[in-house]
Amino acid sequence: MSIISELVYSRHPIIRFQSIEIPWDQFVAPFDLLAFYYPYWTPDLRAMKVLHIVEYLRRRFHFPHSEPLDPHEILLILKSCYREADDPRDLVISVYAITEHAESTSKDVLNGIDYSLSVKELFRMTALRLGLLCLSVSGKSEDLPSWVPDWRVTSNVFRLNHDEAKFHASPHEKGDRFSANGDILQCEALLVDVIQRTSGFLPSRRDCDNYNASSGNAVVFDEWFTFAEEHSKRNVPKDDVLLEYIDTIQAKGCNHRWEPTEPESPKFRIEQARKFLDFLQIENSKETLGVKLFFAACLPSHGRKFGVTRSGRFCLVPRDTQNGDYVCIPHGSKVPVIWRRVSDLYANIGECYVHGLMHGEVRSLVGVREQIFQLA
Repeated sequence: MSIISELVYSRHPIIRFQSIEIPWDQFVAPFDLLAFYYPYWTPDLRAMKVLHIVEYLRRRFHFPHSEPLDPHEILLILKSCYREADDPRDLVISVYAITEHAESTSKDVLNGIDYSLSVKELFRMTALRLGLLCLSVSGKSEDLPSWVPDWRVTSNVFRLNHDEAKFHASPHEKGDRFSANGDILQCEALLVDVIQRTSGFLPSRRDCDNYNASSGNAVVFDEWFTFAEEHSKRNVPKDDVLLEYIDTIQAKGCNHRWEPTEPESPKFRIEQARKFLDFLQIENSKETLGVKLFFAACLPSHGRKFGVTRSGRFCLVPRDTQNGDYVCIPHGSKVPVIWRRVSDLYANIGECYVHGLMHGEVRSLVGVREQIFQLA
């Protein structure tokens, strides 16, 4: 983390190797051009992702007229990268320090963030500053509450709850009750459904495999579709089941780089999906550009499981989701979350995509329970 901080702070860094000196701008420019103009070029190097993020932060840091640097935005970006720190607190405090020194940022960013706090206290304070976002990036950690993100752990799962996502699952503004008492977080939410059954887990996707529909894990999508057909509770035509399946595995509305900017006709989407499934099922099928792009658009599925709720809705859920877990929508949240009852408390499992619940449809549902949940 110290190297990242030094690079971000430097206006004109220089890379030295023995007697060779290369200005940072010249070093990073070819990689930027390849990434921007040739999206198929995605080397399988963790350091490459860090390089692009560092350059993005460095440019943001040195342009005072740009939008202010948000420490939480940086934390969420860096969580997808492999980082090392002798003191885990460095992973958080260094990010707040970077934004504190940026010309475009107010100077009270740190405001209580310091080394007098334990790791648990610091991570918990950061979670409260993140607000509802903490429920999207937290999860299983032995020494932290389930609602507190563990910044020591790298996550390469596409985050559904981001600024550009088009979701608005909650019909309410942020609830008045979002506060913590020690390790217990109080949160107002709607209990809208229950997980009935889940299919197999799809591992996270490597950056170099964004267009590799012939990768070994791609066959999971065929298994998921068979599961969807078998467990669909709705009496609708098969094409409608396929459309709902497509919407779910691509998390329609998440606004990732491969989501179409203009609406596509149902007929076209069904044709593309059938070509993709045929490619997975038929030996020696040609991996066309259409197949590659369809697979790329399924990025939100990676690192998750496919499931169906008690009311028959298809969903993408975190890996640790179990049958019987609750689908809840916190007041003000863009996306639903999975919570598990543990005695009188609840554990946060993580964010999810549930078909038919991502755009305020909960308003028209009957039997939805509104309550205050206590997460531990």
